Amino acid sequence: MRILLIEDDTILGAAIRDHIAADNHSVDWMMDDRIAVLAPLKQAGRSNLI
Repeated sequence: MRILLIEDDTILGAAIRDHIAADNHSVDWMMDDRIAVLAPLKQAGRSNLI
């Protein structure tokens, strides 16, 4: 499963990303919520979960 993670806190984001990746999922991590809002439109069909 490919997951789009939107989290601006570096420590929390890294922990979540690592935990998800440990379960063999792909993670795209974005820290800027203004850009992340547009990501699903640019990556149509790429992420299974946001």
